[in-house]
Amino acid sequence: MDLSALGGGGIKSVQRGVTSIAAPAAVINVTISPVNLSKAVVISNYVAGGNSGGSVTFSGSGAARLTSASNLSVQGARTGADGNISIQVFWQVLEYF
Repeated sequence: MDLSALGGGGIKSVQRGVTSIAAPAAVINVTISPVNLSKAVVISNYVAGGNSGGSVTFSGSGAARLTSASNLSVQGARTGADGNISIQVFWQVLEYF
């Protein structure tokens, strides 16, 4: 990822969190401290896990994106699993000078 367009200063702030999504598909809005959208990036990753009570095949996805200077939209979805499987979306918002 080429970050040179963000201004070349350094990291001004880092905000981190984990959002758990238990529904088959959901969007959760997370309030963060305001950032300059032209100087911020989001890094996200996800894991799916839980107690299925046996062998279950499922797939999942998770992502996060800034929708405003102080709102992070976290999305997660899973298919082929019972209600005991959740998606954990790990996210970081980095703001540069």
